[in-house]
Amino acid sequence: MYIFILLVHVGCVVYLFIYVCIFFFFMLIIIIFFCVYLCLTLPKAVCRFVMSSVWKVLVQLHNVVNIPCGVCSNGECDDARVFSVVARAVSSNGTLLTECPEVIAEFTTRDIVQASAADPLEVKLDGRGERGAAVSAEWSTNAPTIELMLLVKERQPTCERVVGSCEKNLVIDVSDVVQRRKIVTHIVGTEMGRVGVSLTVAPSDTAGYRRRLTEFLSQYNPGGLHLVDSVVRGIPEVETFTKLYRKYALVDYERRVRDFFRVYGREHAVQVPLLLKEWENREEELMHNLVLDNGPEPDNIDVETRLAVFLRAHNVSTATPDVARALRESNKTPFQLFEALTLKYGPEPDPRSYLFPPTHYELTQTQYQLRQLRPASVPPVRAAENKWSPQREISSNGGAKRQEEGKPFSQHQRQQTSPVILSVSHFDPPAATETDINGNGDHSYGKEKDTRSVNFGNNAVMSWEGFCDLLRRQGREPSDVYYMSEASFSAAAENMGYTKPDRDILIHQWQQRLRAAVREEVLTPSDAYYGTAMKEVLNLVGLQELNLEVVSVTMVSNREHASCFANRLLTAQQRATERLAIVGEYHRLRDIVVHGANGTAGEPNSRRNPCIVFHRLPFQNWNRKQFTCILVCDVVIGKPFVCTPLVKTAREATEEFRTEWDCCVFHDASGGQAVAVYDPQQVLPRFMVQCHVDVTVTPCPAHPSRAVEYYVADENAFACSHCVVLGKYRKKEVLAIEDAAAQARSRLADYKRDVHQLLVDLEARETDLVREVDDMSIAARRLEAEKEVERIRREAEERVAAVLRALEQAEEDQLNDIKLRRECVWKAREAADTLSENVTTALQHTNPLQVLAALQRVQAEDELQYLRGEFRRSCIKINVTENGTRPDAPYAWTRTAIRDDDGALTIAAATGTRVNPLFEQIEDKMQRMEGIHMNTNSRQNYGCTSSIGTGVSTHLMKTPQPEKNTTANSLYAKYLAIASGASKEEEKEEEEEKEGLIHQPMNSNVLTKKNSESNSALCALSAPPSEIRRAKEDITKGWALYRQGDPEGARRMWNDVYGCHLDSAIGARAQAYIAEALDRDYEAAAKWYDLSLQRDPSDVMTLYNYGVLLETLLGRLEEALMLFERAHTLGDGAAGRRAQQLRVSLGKI
Repeated sequence: MYIFILLVHVGCVVYLFIYVCIFFFFMLIIIIFFCVYLCLTLPKAVCRFVMSSVWKVLVQLHNVVNIPCGVCSNGECDDARVFSVVARAVSSNGTLLTECPEVIAEFTTRDIVQASAADPLEVKLDGRGERGAAVSAEWSTNAPTIELMLLVKERQPTCERVVGSCEKNLVIDVSDVVQRRKIVTHIVGTEMGRVGVSLTVAPSDTAGYRRRLTEFLSQYNPGGLHLVDSVVRGIPEVETFTKLYRKYALVDYERRVRDFFRVYGREHAVQVPLLLKEWENREEELMHNLVLDNGPEPDNIDVETRLAVFLRAHNVSTATPDVARALRESNKTPFQLFEALTLKYGPEPDPRSYLFPPTHYELTQTQYQLRQLRPASVPPVRAAENKWSPQREISSNGGAKRQEEGKPFSQHQRQQTSPVILSVSHFDPPAATETDINGNGDHSYGKEKDTRSVNFGNNAVMSWEGFCDLLRRQGREPSDVYYMSEASFSAAAENMGYTKPDRDILIHQWQQRLRAAVREEVLTPSDAYYGTAMKEVLNLVGLQELNLEVVSVTMVSNREHASCFANRLLTAQQRATERLAIVGEYHRLRDIVVHGANGTAGEPNSRRNPCIVFHRLPFQNWNRKQFTCILVCDVVIGKPFVCTPLVKTAREATEEFRTEWDCCVFHDASGGQAVAVYDPQQVLPRFMVQCHVDVTVTPCPAHPSRAVEYYVADENAFACSHCVVLGKYRKKEVLAIEDAAAQARSRLADYKRDVHQLLVDLEARETDLVREVDDMSIAARRLEAEKEVERIRREAEERVAAVLRALEQAEEDQLNDIKLRRECVWKAREAADTLSENVTTALQHTNPLQVLAALQRVQAEDELQYLRGEFRRSCIKINVTENGTRPDAPYAWTRTAIRDDDGALTIAAATGTRVNPLFEQIEDKMQRMEGIHMNTNSRQNYGCTSSIGTGVSTHLMKTPQPEKNTTANSLYAKYLAIASGASKEEEKEEEEEKEGLIHQPMNSNVLTKKNSESNSALCALSAPPSEIRRAKEDITKGWALYRQGDPEGARRMWNDVYGCHLDSAIGARAQAYIAEALDRDYEAAAKWYDLSLQRDPSDVMTLYNYGVLLETLLGRLEEALMLFERAHTLGDGAAGRRAQQLRVSLGKI
């Protein structure tokens, strides 16, 4: 039993062990597959990540060094050739990368300079923008490695060609430049010389700058992460990482500088500590400048190539015990290896002697032919020497080295004595070759030149003398030719009639005399005048010694110019001279030395006003370090014309001005004083200084020879290292200038943000104010005022319309009265004429009885007295007074016919009722409308009777009817009846018609409407104006209560108005408002509006409101249109516009 149990336990253990082994076996297989998968996919992912990153670098072209002298051997001032240095980015397979723009820099032969006799020909490409060439460009690429292709092109007026290129493309590790090195400087060799190219991190890549700085600080200094934003805003990336690499000892800059000087200048190695102190925290910039000025950094040169050249130079090999031991001990470190080898065998060969191809420049066929046609030209080297610098030697250590190796160059090459590596120039056999400067060259071409020069020497001298005589005969001095350019001299000779061969001879003589007149002497620091010249230059240009680094000082003189200068000083208004300086490029200033300031050289003020301008502070607007030349001249000031500070240009050189003044002193656009000289003979160059000017360096106030390096925050002062260590600030807390600038930038950025926020707030406030101004047009106060103005306007229009209607009615009544009286006068005249004829006839009777009978008849009829009464009645004005104004009738009056004692009818006014004077006009109108006529045919009444129809309300005072006159028996009355031509039948018909009108039933529609309108008008006008005005004000108050939310108050107010004016238009209008606004009974409102218009048909406001009700609420558009048109005819412009809109909607237009 125990054995069985033991076996069971053993079996379980074995089973469990097998299960665990199987489990671990499967897990191992899964892990192996996972590792294989990572090994296969992770490099691709990393590669994709690297390839997806966009690297941004700034590519710059800086200079071209060791240019072949054949490029400048022409010696022509009007050389039309333009050289272009082109840098392109290509991929590893040679495909041009279109996302990387070309970097192009252009220069001409006039831009090529030579710092000293021992230096090669060089042209500066950076900092020049005369032709708009882009000497820098930003490249963006996804590839971590690209290749740079460099070309040098020559563009002539007729063709373009490539004159230089690199043997193989330069491979650039873009990711290494961006991530680690930050700036890399390369020297690329071409047939046209060595081209300096640099690649730096792009300044525009601020996001990448922030990311790289954050990663670096996260690893080395996490506590400084809060300064990332301020550093990115204020300090360039190159400077930041230079300080970080130096602080954390990631890059040994001292070793790099010592290694560089061990290769290129062992004699200057003792200056390395001082140089490192001067360039502290800017070591990358120091290495950049050293590479551009000398050659590639030793660490960037292939170690095997360096070692092979070194061993060949010292005739040793790797089998040599010392060399083999150095190789073992250096552990493949180039610095240690070559340091040990140089200590054992000697200096290392200059890399420039074996890294770059020899330079040469081939002439085109056209250039060769043009050079052959110039018999007066000098050999190429001579021309180059005269143009650039005297006592110049050009050769190559590289050429000598190749000759030692058995690779012969041209027979015209020589060994250079200077340690600086220059170029070797190659020419085609027919082209011009270099001639030995010391006269040792014994070449056929040189002899041919000398022979040809001697052959026409006598003719040339005679031709020159004849040319000078011809100039004198034309009123010009021969000395003027020494202030001309070659083109000006050739044009002057052509204008004088010289042919081309003669002009060539004259040009040759002119060039020889120019070269003979000019003398140049290069001063060394050991010369006595060297220090004096430096101090004088500093005083003239207003700089400190710290800002000016002198490269060379050259004394210059021109014998012909000196003679003209002396003569010009004698003829000046005042014999006064002043020493001034002019700044410019080397070739421009040397043109002034050779050809004078003829308006094309120097700094002309304008084309219309050629002059040379001397600025007293020429560097006040400079903002970076630059290489330049300063020409110090003696200037004839004479009698100067001093302009006011507001004048920014020199005076125009008119004949009158130059007769009185010798020069012009003015203030230029930058505020500095300048002197303008118009005559080139007033300028005599003395010496020329080539120097580096750095105005960004600020001298210490206490030690002017030292630069400011620190900022004392407590004293708010700047100090140098001597002041901080030994001076008065040795116990003060100071900051480096860079750190203080970073803090200042940070504070300025805070100020900028505050100012920006203030501007945003001000703009928002201005927007609010503008909105308030705009809201004023729709404010409640303005709306209420507009409504009140509209109400007053409507009331005024109503009053004006009523006054005009009353005036028209009064004029119409007056006209009718005048017509009536004229008819009476006419009839009286006819009766008087008849009476006169009757009396005349009676006087002609011879029979006494007939005369007496006629007198009795006349006396019995009493017609003369009756006619006199008619005359008096015609003088009475019924409607107006004698002075033409309406009589004041405080009480209503009715016209009644009253016969006077003399039988005449008079008009009497019955007073007793206060009615508006307009009541008379309306009453007369109603008489005419209702058929109440005056009985002009009756002898009972010749006056006007008035009556009011039966439709008048009972509250009006009834006017008594006039009494009929039954005693009308006068002859005149009969005569009038007969003269009027009315028969008795007509009189009877008239009376019947009148009685029919009077007794017509009152329910007739026409009469009812007329009576209602007339009664309404009478009722509306019967109340005093003050009561009507008070009623209108009460209606307005009712609307105000309604708008304030008190409808019951409005109802009470309008009911009061209606109670006071039951039978007037205004009372009906109040009821209409109650029905429309309060009860919402629009049909009842329409009836009340209709009743109001019946009582006052000319109420414009009621017409307009009624029309709106009919249009908007009841849909009776036709009736609304009629009301709007009627209101418009009464002068309501708003009703007219509404009627126009309604016509359009009804389609009547």
